[in-house]
Amino acid sequence: MSEDKNKFFIRAFENAKRIFSNKEKVLETLDNAFKKSIDLENENGEISSLTEKVKLFILMIQSYVKGEYREVPFKSILLIFAGLIYFINPFDLIGDFIPGIGYIDDIGLILWILKSVEEDVIQFKENYLAVKGS
Repeated sequence: MSEDKNKFFIRAFENAKRIFSNKEKVLETLDNAFKKSIDLENENGEISSLTEKVKLFILMIQSYVKGEYREVPFKSILLIFAGLIYFINPFDLIGDFIPGIGYIDDIGLILWILKSVEEDVIQFKENYLAVKGS
């Protein structure tokens, strides 16, 4: 799957740019992504790797929006947020409702985003989570 040619991801990215100026809508979207990750985890333990990455992305966006951690480029934040919007949309490249394969595209996209912003994620874990956890 080529994310730059995936019309569903392009739509999610455009929505991310539009929504990000509204803090309440961002937090509502993050809440929806968290609920979906919990539901998915409860439904299918094999997808826990995906849900852990989604939860980390949610925490990064929350920390950014609340002004607690701004050491990440806005471009990375927007890419992560677009990925979360894609994740919560049940009607994406492969519909989430399709048993057995519905989350393959979500997993691929989240992994692609993670690889794209890997350095920012590492910095977040080292600079924010390490301090916040202590």
